[in-house]
Amino acid sequence: MSVWLNACATMGTVPANLPDAALDTSDDTSFELSSLKGSVVLVDFWATWCKPCQFALPEYKKLHDWGHLKVVAISVDHDKTALRRYLRKTPVPFPVLRDPKGRFAQVMGVLTMPTTFLIDRSGKIRAFFPGFSTKTLTRLTSRLKELLAEN
Repeated sequence: MSVWLNACATMGTVPANLPDAALDTSDDTSFELSSLKGSVVLVDFWATWCKPCQFALPEYKKLHDWGHLKVVAISVDHDKTALRRYLRKTPVPFPVLRDPKGRFAQVMGVLTMPTTFLIDRSGKIRAFFPGFSTKTLTRLTSRLKELLAEN
C-alpha cells in the first residue's frame, strides 16, 4: 500500500451526535441523515481537488463492500459539474451528498479535507479522523471493527 500524506490535523468543535440534516445528493435528490440511525456509519467530508481525499474514497468503498455499515461521502465542492465528472470516472456505491457552502462541515467541526467520522447505531459520533494516511486507515479500520462488534 502506498503512503499518503496526512493533511493539517486540526478540528473545530465536534458535536456529540450526528446532527439531523437534509442534503442534496450529487444527482439532486434529497437525503435525510436521520435515515442512517440504527446503522454504524462512516461519514467522509471530501473534495475532488483534495489529493488525500482521492486516496481515501476508494478505501471507503472497500469498507462499504464489507456490507455491515453505511458510508456517506459529503463533498464540499462548489462546482457540481466537477463533482459529477469525478464520480463518472470514480463511481462509488454509496450516497455522495453536497455541501457546497461548507455549512454542514462547519457544524461538524471540519477544518481539514478529508475528515472522516465514525457514528454508532444510536447516532453518537464515536471517532473522527482529520486527514488521511495509511496509519489513519489502520486506526479507522480497527475502530470500525469495534463499533460493528457492538450490539
